[in-house]
Amino acid sequence: KQWYQRRVRDCRPGTTTPSLECDAGFICLLGADSARPTDGVKGRKCPAGFYCEQGSITPIPCPLGTFRGIEEGAQESDCQACTAGLMCTSDGLTEPNEECSAGYFCPPGQFQPMKYKCPRGYYCPNGTAGDSPDDTDAGRRCR
Repeated sequence: KQWYQRRVRDCRPGTTTPSLECDAGFICLLGADSARPTDGVKGRKCPAGFYCEQGSITPIPCPLGTFRGIEEGAQESDCQACTAGLMCTSDGLTEPNEECSAGYFCPPGQFQPMKYKCPRGYYCPNGTAGDSPDDTDAGRRCR
């Protein structure tokens, strides 16, 4: 029992006792005794807007152009591409943070404002979505 108590205190962050790695989707702090801690002291679920690979001690923010609205992201692919018509202009987002600017359209995963100009002969109000960067039918046809 004494060895176990000492081992819990000496446990490296990102591991549990006895020296197991923290599960992906969770953060293990000093002295974690579970691979999926949720007490907020020894560890917690990976927060929304981030992902935590196996053995994580700090969450990794979802990159530009992506977001994650729920906890327990385990890998970068758990972050979803920003919704078409919207932008994700910073990392670690739980939802898209800007509408696409008027005169432009935004395909999924967009993070740069005014990157894709509305096609000739079309009108693009704020929040115009496009299927892809080379979408030639984005917006509303001018009459």
